[in-house]
Amino acid sequence: MAESRDRAKSNGLRILGRAPMEFFTWILVIAATVFAFNHLSDTYENHNYNGLHRLNTERYQDAFQEFGRALHCATEDMNSEQIRSALEKQAVAAFIMKDDGKFKKLSERLKNAEILYKDESENKNIQDATAAETRMLLQSLDNMNAGDSADLEERILGSAGAFIDEGETKEASELLGKLLDKYDQVYCGDNVRLLEPLILLSRAKLVAVQKSRPGSFARAGLIEESRSDLERARHLLADVDVTGALDQKINRVRVDVYDAYLSAAEGNIEKAKTELAAVKGLLKQQNITLDEGDDSIRADTHATCGDAEGAAEIYEQVLGRLRVENRDAALRTRDRRILISLYIGPLHSPARARHLLKGLLDSETSVEGVAWKPETLAEIHELIAMVDEKDGDTLTASKQYEEAVKVIQATMPNETWYRTPVFTASAVFFLKSASKLKQRRARAFLREYLASVDAFGHPRTSAYWEANDKLVYALLEIGEKKEALERLSLDIDRVLSMPVDVIPDLTDDFAMVAGRLLKDESKKSALDNRLRDSVKLSRKLWLQAKASFDKDGVSGSRPDIRARVYAAQLLAYGILTFELERGESSLIPIEEAVKLGKEGYLSNEEMKRTYLTYQRVLKGLGLSDKAAEAGRNAAKLF
Repeated sequence: MAESRDRAKSNGLRILGRAPMEFFTWILVIAATVFAFNHLSDTYENHNYNGLHRLNTERYQDAFQEFGRALHCATEDMNSEQIRSALEKQAVAAFIMKDDGKFKKLSERLKNAEILYKDESENKNIQDATAAETRMLLQSLDNMNAGDSADLEERILGSAGAFIDEGETKEASELLGKLLDKYDQVYCGDNVRLLEPLILLSRAKLVAVQKSRPGSFARAGLIEESRSDLERARHLLADVDVTGALDQKINRVRVDVYDAYLSAAEGNIEKAKTELAAVKGLLKQQNITLDEGDDSIRADTHATCGDAEGAAEIYEQVLGRLRVENRDAALRTRDRRILISLYIGPLHSPARARHLLKGLLDSETSVEGVAWKPETLAEIHELIAMVDEKDGDTLTASKQYEEAVKVIQATMPNETWYRTPVFTASAVFFLKSASKLKQRRARAFLREYLASVDAFGHPRTSAYWEANDKLVYALLEIGEKKEALERLSLDIDRVLSMPVDVIPDLTDDFAMVAGRLLKDESKKSALDNRLRDSVKLSRKLWLQAKASFDKDGVSGSRPDIRARVYAAQLLAYGILTFELERGESSLIPIEEAVKLGKEGYLSNEEMKRTYLTYQRVLKGLGLSDKAAEAGRNAAKLF
């Protein structure tokens, strides 16, 4: 063996002796190749890609450094868009790492970049112009009199309509509410001039209802407000001659559509079906065509009443018209998502879903020559993933979810990531996986979504709290209790800070993670008292509503919005007490929710959730026979 080593060494020396130049030439070639590779890979695109890969796998310090290299390349190229993008991504990484010093410096640099390249910040300029226009309209209303109201009304209705189309219902409601207040002063009571803004305000509130969380206190309030506005609009219509006025005929049908939607939302399904049939007759008889927003509300009503095929037909028509006109992106996104859910749900037709989505993906454009927006393309990938997941093809679904996130990250500014549901939807899917890498991606996606809200000063919405509490659950699963408690404390503080006459909108995970994580006895007691008070208040409001229905001769044995709020609070309190190890006493509120469902007050979806919660708590208490029965009852509702 030693002889072999000596012979090899001797041969090596002999080769070096014979061809030293050849050896060193190869060294130089290899060095030059490495240098060339590093030089070619030293680009914004490569560093940005590497940074995103590390960001998505919770390697935040490495991601920060890669985005720093991307920033260096962008600065050398004097590419303002890339400079801003790299700064934003570094800011997000610094925010997630809780490095306040770096985050503060990057925030200042971002402000300076906006000033330096303000001419290229098109979206921001549009937002600023819209805000300025809104302020000007509100100021003009203060000085309005009867003589100059027509032009101002037209501008306000146009602006409010644009807000509604984009789902900005708060701004629309503010404008229309101020206009109606002013008209009440100018015209001293009911006047036909109030009709158009009143109907548009009703639509704004219905769109807000569509976006609200089922069973929430806010949703119930919006429905009651909408009913009041609609009754006033119907009263005004009674004084209007509609025989020859097409606009007023359309307004009457619109009010009927909104009435049917509210009846369905309140749980009065038979009344809603009757109203829908009357609307269908009027549309055909009078040859009236509603706009896409009103038809979308009509489709929603069909879906709530269990007419999935009728709803799908209207959604298909709405989406076809919107695509041709290339407008109302928010409405398109919403209706497309509902349509796919109908295809893969009650219609049991994933093939129709695939056909629609494949056509959209293959076309690559929304209309001739107009490319899909990044969020639209990402949403299409997400919807394809939903269909794959429903079919049990988790591998393909995983690839589609990853592609959806990749599209957003590669094309949209970080500060707008919060606007897309892609991050949370992908995270929820990956959290179900046994793969540790995919679970890391899930946590990373949730952190990125939350950071896009907090790092850039956007308001925390219900979608934010859903993502927050999903992250708390994910962290709890891997034993990261410190970070989990920090994030949970944000939501606990939100709930505890609410006025006593407001019922908090709780996420599905809130009560469970709060019960498991909280160790501070004072916080436990405060949260227990708060949720118990919410149960009492929601029960009081439900009994008042029921008494009112009974008094008016309306059966109290049908679903009702106040019963749904009550049931949601009962479930949350039951879960909390179970996690706080209160034993079988935790079954009392949950069984009360089951009773509401059996009496017909809850939708199938709400009843299914109630039974599944009941099953989990029964199983946790060792009551296996009852748990099995609850599971069977839930299965009947799928």
